[in-house]
Amino acid sequence: MTKPVVYVLDPYHEHAVVLLQLTKSVDVVLWNDDHKADWRQHAQEVLVRSETQLRVSDFAQAKQLRIVVKQGVGCDNIDLNAAKAGRGRGTQYSRLKQRICGRVHSRSSPLPERKDSTLDKLLRSSDVVLLHFPLLKNIRGLIKERELNMMKQTAILINAARGGIVVENALLQALKEKKIWGAALDAMEVKSPTLDAYRNFYGLNNVIITPHIGASTVENQINSGIAAARAVGCFRREEQCSWEVGMNIIYCEQVNTLETFCMK
Repeated sequence: MTKPVVYVLDPYHEHAVVLLQLTKSVDVVLWNDDHKADWRQHAQEVLVRSETQLRVSDFAQAKQLRIVVKQGVGCDNIDLNAAKAGRGRGTQYSRLKQRICGRVHSRSSPLPERKDSTLDKLLRSSDVVLLHFPLLKNIRGLIKERELNMMKQTAILINAARGGIVVENALLQALKEKKIWGAALDAMEVKSPTLDAYRNFYGLNNVIITPHIGASTVENQINSGIAAARAVGCFRREEQCSWEVGMNIIYCEQVNTLETFCMK
């Protein structure tokens, strides 16, 4: 029986690569292999990060492709509708789109929390505002001059989601005028926040900018890379991954029960 072929299209940490290569039941082709370009013809399983773009034409050509695993949060580089059209087992995840699935089985001691009924109330009362959601059409420009003016003068804004959620000119003015205490930005409209593109921001002493690599510590790259490598095996065997905290592996016949453990 022919072994499944796993193509690792983007650079993964060596620990994750070794884990894949030690799996005797698969053949592994890495991003620096001369045969990488042939993945559409031969790949049954693919691992990506953010560099490789998986579009309609890729899914159309990849007739043998069964599994796509992405290291990291966000699927901007994967056409989910095209993936769904393949109707592979497990592709119902694309139907979930922006939902958060899973149940928390354990966690550290929780901090006091509450839910505000409106964004306005949240902005007015928060000392730190963290943005962690996808860039949907109704989300673009969500944090603009009006919202920034609502925030406390001592508040900090953190955007670890996507560029475009915050209106950057409005934020620049708010920082200059000290309307808020500061900002930490891991996502900007210009994906490579060069000195030329953000000279005005870099001149301020109340802002920190990272080029969407805030999560790229060595420890995280090792752990998330290994998690992605293990996920391929779990999906291949149609098993629940024991290392996932509270995550349910869901197949097409279970779609009708999703509401029991998914939050919109």
